[in-house]
Order: sequence, then C-alpha cells, then structure tokens
Amino acid sequence: MFPYDVEYKESSSVIERLAELQSIATRISDQRKAIVALDERRQKLREAERSLQKAKKQGPNTWVCMGATTFIEFPTSLAIDFLLTDRKIVDQTITEAKNDLKTSVDELLKMEGSKDLSARGFDLKAINISD
Repeated sequence: MFPYDVEYKESSSVIERLAELQSIATRISDQRKAIVALDERRQKLREAERSLQKAKKQGPNTWVCMGATTFIEFPTSLAIDFLLTDRKIVDQTITEAKNDLKTSVDELLKMEGSKDLSARGFDLKAINISD
C-alpha cells in the first residue's frame, strides 16, 4: 500500500464530512427562511382579521379573494372564521418548523463536536394553560 492511498482515504473522509456539514447548514438556512415566510403570512392574516373586524361595522358582507383572481362575497363573520382557521394552521406549521430547526441545529452542533442544545438549556418547554 502506498502512502498516497492513506492520504487519499483520509482526505476523502474529510471531504465527505464537510459535504455533510454543508448540507445540514443549508437545510438550517432553508428552514429559517421558511419560518420567516410563515411568520409574514401569519402577520398578514392577523392584519386581515383586524381589518375585517373593523369592517364588520360597515356591513354584513365582505368580498374575499379566493385564489389569484376569484372574488366571492361572504358574510364577514364567516370570512373572519376562515382567517382564524388559516392562522391556526400557520401557527401549527411554524411550531413544527421551529422544532425541526432545533433538531437540525442540534445535529449540526453534534457533528461539530460542540455542546448540543439540551446541554445549553434550549430544550425547555413552554408552560401551557392546561399544565
């Protein structure tokens, strides 16, 4: 066996490890961007809900855009219910995305040899009213 073979195997494993680290880092970046986009959507839904609550005083019906070009007239209370339901779904999706992000960051820290998130105190759970 030539000494070059040993160096090649070592450098190959280093390159594979770096590629895996880069892959996880890219996934973390994408997850953060997705969380920001979901949060923007949640804020838009909140703004729309507040606007419809104010518009409720003006009349019983509201025009709602469904899809890109279709407008349908709904009772304002029903439109608000649609927004509330959509916002709850977005909130659940954000929570799931944040949990996935924590898992990915933890995986990256373990690969780097750093303390994982639980050792740093990031595994705390929020207190719910039901607790």
